[in-house]
Amino acid sequence: MTTHTTTTIGHVTDEDLARALGRGGPGTALADTAPWSFAELRDAARGAERRNGRLVVASGGTSGIPKLTVIRGDMGIPALLRHWSPLRDGDVLLNLFSPGRLWGAHHFYNALGLRSGADVVPMGVLEGTDAAGWAETFADLGVSALAGAPNVLAAFADAMRAAGARLPVRSVVWSGEPMTPGRLRRLRQAFPDAGFWANYGSIETFVVGVNWPECDAGTLHLLPGQILEPDDGGALLTRIDDRWPAPALRYRLGDVLLGASCACHRPDAFRVGSRTNDTVKLFGTRVSCTDVVRQVESLHTVDEAQIVLCGSGAAGTPDRIRVRYTGQAEPSVVRRHLLEGHYGLRFVTEHTPEALAVEHVAGLARNSRTHKVMTVTREPADDVRATGAWDPTAAHPTTETETHGE
Repeated sequence: MTTHTTTTIGHVTDEDLARALGRGGPGTALADTAPWSFAELRDAARGAERRNGRLVVASGGTSGIPKLTVIRGDMGIPALLRHWSPLRDGDVLLNLFSPGRLWGAHHFYNALGLRSGADVVPMGVLEGTDAAGWAETFADLGVSALAGAPNVLAAFADAMRAAGARLPVRSVVWSGEPMTPGRLRRLRQAFPDAGFWANYGSIETFVVGVNWPECDAGTLHLLPGQILEPDDGGALLTRIDDRWPAPALRYRLGDVLLGASCACHRPDAFRVGSRTNDTVKLFGTRVSCTDVVRQVESLHTVDEAQIVLCGSGAAGTPDRIRVRYTGQAEPSVVRRHLLEGHYGLRFVTEHTPEALAVEHVAGLARNSRTHKVMTVTREPADDVRATGAWDPTAAHPTTETETHGE
């Protein structure tokens, strides 16, 4: 019996791989099979054996027609809990994920909590004075676990600290966007005894990989019965085990995934590099938006950041990049830190300094459906909002990350 591992993340036998590909014999290779399109994944999911109903979910929809598909009614939770158990019997889970419109995250974490034996408080997004008004109630309930997108969790942590609430939180479960150093710092200040549990996947596939409290921050591990093929055009996912929420045969995810190692020493580790549509051209220089945001967020006095692409240069490229951030840092400090760590932008600003603007703001643009902070937004050069939180999704295209977790 041989095991398929070449240039992939994950371990499955050749026999299982041949069965998944619909053919047998030695020498079975993933590379000989064309990647599934979204339509093929959707049709396979709809054609899979029905088990107690199915859940309809949608990806996209911010600037176009939503793409609908179905996943198993149990969302793969029974299989997931064999490997990853962030909640335990008797926990009280406060679910801060937005119910959204056909976004499955809120329903998923309700089900995960119930299946784990926890009491579930299906609250949705809470921030600021709204969250503070619930602080006494949450204390009376004995909330011991939180689930949410990291920016929502961090804002909730700030509200609990401001209200003087001391919740006995032992588990923080997050997905949907990066857990930046600033967000993690705010959460640890409010909940010093909490362990952090992450998961990653796409809306069409649900959970693909997970992270435990002892893992390196940002490192995930592929769950069994799956194979990932790293690719610059987006990692390709194949599922051998039919207990996962949806089938996949070389289905292209929207992220560049990179093989990694982890302090926990578990196998099949990977990290999310960037979105596949992450790069823009600024005065002839290619700039990775993810690299820019990560460099800014590496400054300890910055909480979170995003990029606004401004104007329209040659062939529709931006003629300015505006970096917006929250935190305590001065804009001049952030600009210097960014240029010290990003050669491409430094090169551009040497001849066109106005190509980069850096702004401290009260809040960042978020997707109105999921409440995730968008890494990149667009707005015309003559219509730049200088401060405050605003939602441009109705008027401007975005590169919203559609991952279920990261």
